[in-house]
Amino acid sequence: MNEWLALGIGVLLLYALSILIPLALIVFLAVIIPASKKSKIILGVVIVSMAASFAMEVIPVFGAIASGTRTILLTVVIASAAAILFPVKEEEHGA
Repeated sequence: MNEWLALGIGVLLLYALSILIPLALIVFLAVIIPASKKSKIILGVVIVSMAASFAMEVIPVFGAIASGTRTILLTVVIASAAAILFPVKEEEHGA
């Protein structure tokens, strides 16, 4: 009987979480967490991205820019900076 009670409680908790946490956030975390564990550079870029996104939201000058435009600008600027500062070294393939 205890197993059924535990199963019922687990199902209710998961259902409640699925309502509270949007699917997009779950997918985002599922992509970011494993990549951040493998590379400190990716973790740093994610932290910088979050901080820059928050800053552009609260600074009045950038508040007038549409949110989609801010997202595109941040993506291009931060991805470009990361690519310049931390280029990926290609492995040499023997022929």
